[in-house]
Amino acid sequence: MASDKRFRLIIAAVITLVLVAVIIIIILMISDVSGLKNAKELAEYINKPILTARNKTDIYLSDESSYNGLNTLTKFDWVAESDKEVEVDGVKYPSWAVLIDLNDQDKIAAVTYADFSVLKKNRKGVKTDEEIDLGKIPTGEKFRKVKDQIDIDPFAIVYEDSTETYIYRYYFINNYDDEQAMALSVVFDSDNNYMFSTSQMENSSLL
Repeated sequence: MASDKRFRLIIAAVITLVLVAVIIIIILMISDVSGLKNAKELAEYINKPILTARNKTDIYLSDESSYNGLNTLTKFDWVAESDKEVEVDGVKYPSWAVLIDLNDQDKIAAVTYADFSVLKKNRKGVKTDEEIDLGKIPTGEKFRKVKDQIDIDPFAIVYEDSTETYIYRYYFINNYDDEQAMALSVVFDSDNNYMFSTSQMENSSLL
């Protein structure tokens, strides 16, 4: 009887540990996507006063980042950012950040979601087998098909009045056995139809 009781206690403990692990994973997953959720919510206020967005959302916005790396990296008017941090080449950044640019009337002109966790293993981004070529994709192709061909996660997404631009940072081994870093920008219209893309060798700027 004692052994049966001990066995039941062990099973109960194992089940409890598994449940706790699942809850932690779910919390982490929710935390990871909250930046993108915030960016999409703020993008709904493009062309509207920043004061309206601040009053009607629960998103905390600051006029500067808590991370000097982000403040010196790019210009922005307001930022929302993750509580978690990552290091890219020894510089600390928030795991994700949502950057807001205003026009001269203090209305939101652009909202940029940047996922710095994409760069934490390598500032060049994600390793691919070869250069990503979107030359055969026709204008008007749906987002899902373009995404499937790219097959990596974007580093940043820029929401503007009538377009969404997905920015990918990746690298591959070129014919000289060197790591060739690339920045790929893919532009979609407001209906998620493919418009065009540009690809260039990586420069020193992350954004």
